[in-house]
Amino acid sequence: AQRTERLLAAQDVDARAVVRHAHGVNAAERVLHEIHAHLARVSVEGVSLAGLFAHVPFNVEESIIMRNLGEEPVSVDVLAAKTGFDAAKINSLTMSLRLKGRIRFFPGNRVALPRSE
Repeated sequence: AQRTERLLAAQDVDARAVVRHAHGVNAAERVLHEIHAHLARVSVEGVSLAGLFAHVPFNVEESIIMRNLGEEPVSVDVLAAKTGFDAAKINSLTMSLRLKGRIRFFPGNRVALPRSE
């Protein structure tokens, strides 16, 4: 009985951690959306700042991320396994690529290339 109670308590802690993480991801998504919307409204000599990010070249690490993505969403864990980068590095690189408009974000901390038209 005590073991069961400990397991249930541990699962409850894990569930709360997952919920907190989900709220953090949603908050980060909202912040990114607001930044992108703000950049789209700001222009320099008639050019949207959001559009300028699309022309910033990739660095080597971003290129590695891009080569390991397709149009179907993949998780950060999958990218970590494919690239050898740790989760923090992948989160940093995907954030940079998102601001440049080069990738899409999905629920569950997943990313993909934009759909080709």
